[in-house]
Amino acid sequence: MNRSSKTNWRTVYGAIFAICCIVLILTSLSRQQSQTKNAEPPFPNMTPKPATKENSESASKLFDKIQQDKFHSIRINENNQYWDYEPGQQIWYSHRDATVTFSLNIPKSTTSTLEQFETIRRNIAVTTTRGEPVSFTATIDPGDQHIVISLKGAPTTDIAISFFSPSHNESKQITIYYMKPITYTIASPTVPLVEQAFAWSRENLTLPRQIQIGEKHTFHFNFSEELDRTSVNEHFQRSLTGAQWSLSWIDNRSFDLTLQYEEPSKTNFVTLGATSIRTARGFQLKSENYVLIEPTTSLKFAWYDPITRSQTGAFTASNNYNLITPSSKNNGNMLAAFDVETDMRAEKIYEIINRKGNVLQTFLYKSNQELRSPKWDSQKEDLLAFDSKLTELKLYDTTKQQFDTIWTVPKEHSQIVSFDIDPLTGAIAIIWGQLNDKNTIHMQMDLLDGVDGKIVKKFDNMGSFTCYEGPCYSYSQWLEGKKLVYHADTGLWLLDIATGQIRSLDKQLNDKNSNSYQKVVTFSGHTWHVLIQSNKGNEYWIWTSPDQEITFQTSIGITPETKIGGLYMTSNIPLFYIEGKGWYRIDPKTKSARPLPADEAPAITPNMIVGEQDGKWLISLPRAAK
Repeated sequence: MNRSSKTNWRTVYGAIFAICCIVLILTSLSRQQSQTKNAEPPFPNMTPKPATKENSESASKLFDKIQQDKFHSIRINENNQYWDYEPGQQIWYSHRDATVTFSLNIPKSTTSTLEQFETIRRNIAVTTTRGEPVSFTATIDPGDQHIVISLKGAPTTDIAISFFSPSHNESKQITIYYMKPITYTIASPTVPLVEQAFAWSRENLTLPRQIQIGEKHTFHFNFSEELDRTSVNEHFQRSLTGAQWSLSWIDNRSFDLTLQYEEPSKTNFVTLGATSIRTARGFQLKSENYVLIEPTTSLKFAWYDPITRSQTGAFTASNNYNLITPSSKNNGNMLAAFDVETDMRAEKIYEIINRKGNVLQTFLYKSNQELRSPKWDSQKEDLLAFDSKLTELKLYDTTKQQFDTIWTVPKEHSQIVSFDIDPLTGAIAIIWGQLNDKNTIHMQMDLLDGVDGKIVKKFDNMGSFTCYEGPCYSYSQWLEGKKLVYHADTGLWLLDIATGQIRSLDKQLNDKNSNSYQKVVTFSGHTWHVLIQSNKGNEYWIWTSPDQEITFQTSIGITPETKIGGLYMTSNIPLFYIEGKGWYRIDPKTKSARPLPADEAPAITPNMIVGEQDGKWLISLPRAAK
């Protein structure tokens, strides 16, 4: 190839390079122009379509409203939490799948058709503020004048929502600023379980915390973002009416709130949270987390002697205990329970306390130390309970403060229905079974000789137990290690451990016209299962011990509507309470029931009784009026 040919090729290469540069420059200018007000929308997630002239003109008028910020509000929805903004305000989002609802402010006299809204919908683009496309869907509701943008995995950065006119020569851009999800915690050195109550509130679990009237309590708030201090003060001025309070700032993210009430709140509970507090960047918090505070007086407990009608102080509690079970050991520890409310039912939180009310151990609901249906081991001050899945029976060693599994269901798709430990022999009865596709458990029983877990006997064909909404567990109780009372779908049954025979304890079928009550008590040196059944005006009492059964009828006047307060033992006589009628002395030996006169009847009602031991009743005293 000669020199002239080389020169010609260089000229060609130079021309090609120049053309490529021009194309790149024009493309860059085109991209810049596409982000200006008079640009064609370039993004694949916006699909404009030509409109008729008439519809285009009407849609243009609708676009003019958008361009003029004619919005009632702009709502951000993140996991069913809502923030409403007015036109011109900074708008924030934190969730990558947030929903943005534009609520237009159009006079009712002005009609907007589906086609007009559809034209607007097809001319929407969502990008980052740097211009990268953001995946989304857009829906419309002309009736409510709503345009809804649903983000689909948006990047964690500021985004721009652009509305384009039908002719594509104008646009309206609204910036939505990204804020990393804000978290915060509340804890207290003076009020127990505040941190847990705060965490549970997001799961719709409610654990009110009591604070003593007339005393100062401290709550520590810690946030993941710096705060606007003025908004914090304004928030507590609104939410803590009737309280004395002060703030001590640690830094711009955390502070201590000191709170004191001199009288109960007019609303009973005070919500302690951070909704409406703003960050330093101007974002307003809306949190599902909170703590319910109940300003009240101390909850005190006392031992009550129903024979002498006298009481001696026991302890003051920081939790609303509604069930206290003393161990069999004299002056030993007690197992106390209080409620956490769920959507469906109240679940129990258990604590081991000493006789002074001091908390030795807490077993939280939904934790790896959760207790289900706990009972004292009569041989030692240890606890037996089944796990949350109802598949294991566990022993909690109070000395070592650890759990050991002593029994596990032997088959798949099985669960524990009930268990009991005999206080005399230490034998453990475990009723369990496999759950079928009809939600029915065909029950059988394993008998253990003690907490070492050795199975000494098995019982089959114990009946069925139906469970529709789990976890479900039932009732069983020993009668001096010889017989076992348990519940099945067909009522109460009595199992003879020696012979394996099972017989029904029900004297009549329960129906809508019946009323019943049951309890195991110690009377005259023996353990008795007491069943009261009322049906069609007949009141049956069935007292069953390991060696005998006593049945008799009374005419107290128990109807299906009667609220039975319960059967309680004194040192030597059973007392029975009916709301509206008072206390009765029940004597199974003479097969009689007689009302107690006012000077003999206990001066308390059963709703005060939280525990019993050796003929004494542990009662919760009415809170003192402030």
